[in-house]
Amino acid sequence: MLIYLFQRWYLPYPRNYALESDAPQQTTSFLEAFKTYFQQDKIGWIVTYVLIFRLGDALTFKMAPPFLMDKVEKGGLAVSTSDMGLLSGTIGVIFLLIGGLLGGYLIAKQGLKKWMWPTAILQNSTNVLYWLLAINQPGIEWAYAVNSIEQFTYGLGVAAYTVFLMRTVRPEYEASHYAITTAFMAAGVLIPGVFSGYLQANLGYQNYFLMSALAVIPGMLTIFFLPLEDEKKLASMPRPGLDDFD
Repeated sequence: MLIYLFQRWYLPYPRNYALESDAPQQTTSFLEAFKTYFQQDKIGWIVTYVLIFRLGDALTFKMAPPFLMDKVEKGGLAVSTSDMGLLSGTIGVIFLLIGGLLGGYLIAKQGLKKWMWPTAILQNSTNVLYWLLAINQPGIEWAYAVNSIEQFTYGLGVAAYTVFLMRTVRPEYEASHYAITTAFMAAGVLIPGVFSGYLQANLGYQNYFLMSALAVIPGMLTIFFLPLEDEKKLASMPRPGLDDFD
């Protein structure tokens, strides 16, 4: 509530163009946003990448907490609720922030094309670590180590992933195009989660995490076909600022 009140007081108010235009113009603009989004170069590969790149990550993300907390005889690591809170809510968040900040810094300095593959490999390699945890069922210190590595590499990977998503928008339709892209992203994460519990119950933790480690391969292969070569051209494109809303 305090943040909301601060925003109401501090943030500038753009002109409401929607209220100033008639309904047919709004409909045309809405359809034009979708049309221009799907007219992008290599849009088929872009949508495929957004949909499937995080498939393995989504599968691991859904079943990692149950695996860590499940009983040893059921294949888990028997991490207590208090340890789980510290693991995910404190240490994991710290490493996530560090990874995200570092990823953003590296991409800003050296470009997305240079870091697209390294961040993707690091992010997806943690699926293998969970598979090894399920095989060996070691002590809690290994759970802390793997979870910290996972969160750190996730921050790195999501930094590159988000920058790429932001590059799929055109200046005149920034909000609409980004909304379309993030809708595909959400579908790529949520749909695997629907089946994750069923798959784990039938496969067991070891085979489930092995499957999630292999599921990252198709998404990573799509990187070869993404339009990553035009960074300088994209960087020089005009972007709307606050003055455009005066």
